[in-house]
Amino acid sequence: MTLPLFLLPNMAYAADVATRLDAIDGRVVCEEDYVSTWLTTTKNQWQMLGGSAFTVLQTLNKSEETLFGCDGLIALHDPSLDLYKLMLFEAKVLKPIGMDRAQSKATPRAIWSYNTPPPPAHSHFADQLGRQHWWKTVANELSIIEFFIDLRPPAPPFTAANGFLEYGSTCVLHELARNLVTPSGYPNPPYTVASPTIAENGIWTENTVIPLPEKASIRSALWNLSKCKFGKPMHHPDGLKGILIDLMQRQHPDPRGNQGINPTGENLRLTGQLPDILQAAGIRFFAQFSGQSPPSWLHAIDG
Repeated sequence: MTLPLFLLPNMAYAADVATRLDAIDGRVVCEEDYVSTWLTTTKNQWQMLGGSAFTVLQTLNKSEETLFGCDGLIALHDPSLDLYKLMLFEAKVLKPIGMDRAQSKATPRAIWSYNTPPPPAHSHFADQLGRQHWWKTVANELSIIEFFIDLRPPAPPFTAANGFLEYGSTCVLHELARNLVTPSGYPNPPYTVASPTIAENGIWTENTVIPLPEKASIRSALWNLSKCKFGKPMHHPDGLKGILIDLMQRQHPDPRGNQGINPTGENLRLTGQLPDILQAAGIRFFAQFSGQSPPSWLHAIDG
């Protein structure tokens, strides 16, 4: 059965809200658990209505840098047109710390800024934003979001604290997060995995996340993806595997050989199964949902 893709954003949001409530109650214990539970719940809902969907959830070596600067990928697929829309996301968990004695406020704990060195070095998340920025310059077909998981309860005194959404996760377009950290300091292509260059003001601190503009829900992010507000439909004779290989081959080789990517595609991992290709890109969380696309997909191609 072919479901219309406009149904997906509401399903994903409902699953996100339920997963966050479970996390606050202690039944979801970490970032990996949260994203896996959310994607699996959304997939199950889609399949229960008769739609086609599948996930690839895998544990990767944390010592390997991710090619895209993101750990998750959602693919929307129209089988009749054989077109794909791709949204990359980087998940980050926020936990309540620094609460005063009256429990009236809390400062989000940005655990991704661990071991942040003084300028001109950069934090881990600043490096990820740099990688994402490179992909936006060479692959405007992609949509990229920062996926903040706020584990504070959606009830007083934490309701909508610091501008985060009351329910579910809080999503921010990559461009907005990048511009807040450093408007113009990221390198122009080619941005290589081997030698990241981040501006001196590229440090991402615990409080940097609070004033991020235009925070939205995953429902809004997926709605904009499905309606082609962000990103463009993609096609390849070899389907999704071909699209991912083509994207990865836009990256220059890593001299250290961590990724093993080169423009000629001479890498057995890239010609293997989808999990192998995702692993080469550093993607831990993947979900594909197939359904009927809106007319905007064809308009985007024609335009």
